[in-house]
Amino acid sequence: MKDSAFVRAGNLSRFVNTNGRLLGDRIPRGAVLEFPGLGGGSCLGGHMDNAFYETEYTRRLAEEGILAVYCCLGPWSWMNRGAVRMTEAVCGALTEAYGLSPSFPFVASGGSMGGTGALIWSLSTRFHAAGCAAACPGIDLLNHFFSDPPHARSLLDAVASYDVPMEEGLKSISPQYRLDELPQIPYFIVGDGADECFPIATTDSFVARMRDRGLSVDYRRLPDARHGEFGDGSREALTEFVIRCVG
Repeated sequence: MKDSAFVRAGNLSRFVNTNGRLLGDRIPRGAVLEFPGLGGGSCLGGHMDNAFYETEYTRRLAEEGILAVYCCLGPWSWMNRGAVRMTEAVCGALTEAYGLSPSFPFVASGGSMGGTGALIWSLSTRFHAAGCAAACPGIDLLNHFFSDPPHARSLLDAVASYDVPMEEGLKSISPQYRLDELPQIPYFIVGDGADECFPIATTDSFVARMRDRGLSVDYRRLPDARHGEFGDGSREALTEFVIRCVG
């Protein structure tokens, strides 16, 4: 059986939380996929425990006709092959549920592990990625494995089933090593200057390389922010970025 037999319009609520109720009978003009951080929560506001995704953020998106989709992926998945496959199945089910066209815009988003996921999904998907918003993302997970022991078990778990060397598996879920595959879409990245998880210097370097490649990047570098914090209007700017990407 195809994946669409397992994740379909009739059972989407088992795999995602959305603000669909706020849209009423309207067909969405775009959707933002939000990927979880470690443990299942998100600094953007979503959580796997909430069946109906209603926050100030998702209400604002609903006003603009945008569907907010919190993808309930494995809490240690780091957008590995399984997480990409599950997200693709979700997008297919959304396409079925709303009768969406192939050009329907999906915007990827997330913070921390979810920010990593947004970048990796954007270069992996067969659907129309219209933009990518990543807050405090993990960029180089291979080096992070050795530099941050508390995260090592989740990283290894994400790629342990791959029939390749561990190094190759960790590189495959690291934006650092797949930058040349990133599509020519708008990017919004928040870097936390006092990030205790992911070194800001790595994010700075990655953004510089993105721009060298000719990618459009709105980089909000917050000098005093700790991991997952927002400030200086960066959260509001992220919301407006999502709305612009949908068009």
